[in-house]
Amino acid sequence: MDRCPSSLPVAVCVLMGSFLCNLIHVSYGQTSQELAPQTLLHGGLNDVIAVCFSKSGNELAAVDSEGLLAIWQIDQKKLIGKVQLSDGMGDLPCLEWDADGTKLLIWSHKVGAFVIDPRSMKQTTIFSKSKGLQGTIPYRYRSTQDLRLSPDGKSLLRVQSPLIDVTDEVQASDSVPSYLEEINIETEKVLSLDAPRYIMCVEYYQNGQFLLTDLDATLLKGDLNPGSQKTQVLRKTSKKRQELYDNITIIYRGILGLSADQKYAVVSGVSGEFKYDESGEVKNSISGVVDVFQLDPLEKIKTLPFTKINFEDQRISNIFSQLNTVCISPDGSYIAAGSLSGIIQIWNRKNMQTVRVINLKYEETPRDIHFAPGRQPLCAFIAGCEYSFYLIDLNKKRDFKLSAVQTFDWSADGKQLAVGGGEDGAVLIFHMEE
Repeated sequence: MDRCPSSLPVAVCVLMGSFLCNLIHVSYGQTSQELAPQTLLHGGLNDVIAVCFSKSGNELAAVDSEGLLAIWQIDQKKLIGKVQLSDGMGDLPCLEWDADGTKLLIWSHKVGAFVIDPRSMKQTTIFSKSKGLQGTIPYRYRSTQDLRLSPDGKSLLRVQSPLIDVTDEVQASDSVPSYLEEINIETEKVLSLDAPRYIMCVEYYQNGQFLLTDLDATLLKGDLNPGSQKTQVLRKTSKKRQELYDNITIIYRGILGLSADQKYAVVSGVSGEFKYDESGEVKNSISGVVDVFQLDPLEKIKTLPFTKINFEDQRISNIFSQLNTVCISPDGSYIAAGSLSGIIQIWNRKNMQTVRVINLKYEETPRDIHFAPGRQPLCAFIAGCEYSFYLIDLNKKRDFKLSAVQTFDWSADGKQLAVGGGEDGAVLIFHMEE
């Protein structure tokens, strides 16, 4: 995908067998044919963990678990080239193409960021891992918490945030800053920007602006124009971070999704706060929510409540009710979110009504929910330690499932779907019929 939520946990497990032998089709209410593969790409890779279409849909990039990158010309099934990336780039790499397909951005929070010229396969280092940035407290910083390539492919928005592991650090983190900067790829000039306490996500916005969220689900807007490097709070939440469960900090707030036309944004949050009685027992219930915003002019349209599963232990119920993935379809018509409890909920943005609720059970936490671009209401995500891939057709009420898929991406027109995973190192491309 062209987006990598590096701040979110991803289960690590051993894949058995090849996903090519595990195509399952499930139909609800009508008979339909299986989702048939159209193109199979081989490039001598191991298990593929990241794929990304160019904006034209003519090229596809993939990275395997050993950090080997391959780029193909899809219509000719031609391997353009391969290059071995730096050590560590096989750990949750993220890929993004510029608009004209002349630059491929590759980054990992543990290593740094690199730009690949797909014609020569030349690799240029933009920055390496963190140089030990220090705030008012000596926290360890991610090399990159979030990174976005500008629409013109000339610069990057980079976020570095502290690694917070235990509740004592969470309570003190109000005084610990994130670092936000814009990097010019060609000149390597760095523009430091104003940042709130702890940035979760950042997105380029219109007219040289950007949107970002913090860990308290506050929505902010910033300006990249010279002399205007201050962030403006668009919507401030009143909900503060709380210690959640013993000494384990599990917090999922401030995940940001933006429609392709930049008219709407969605931000994950929670309803209520964690409260305890004198004996330490949890005395209230919280649940995940999705705040929906119209951006120009700014207006909060709705707070969407999320379906909750109650466990015997209220603390566990509260933790597993939090959302760890949220998105809005490119045209702004649908909204989807997934919780730690294994529930996926999909809403129609126009009437704010629930379209589907899918219960995968808590063993299958969903991640990376994305809608297909174009007119087809197709939603896809990966869930659980076995990396089950689900494709949801909201119009025809059909669900498809693939086993052992670690990564997927839609082409910009929504007509191609690439999936990668398994031990044979292949990438499978499906043609999505209207």
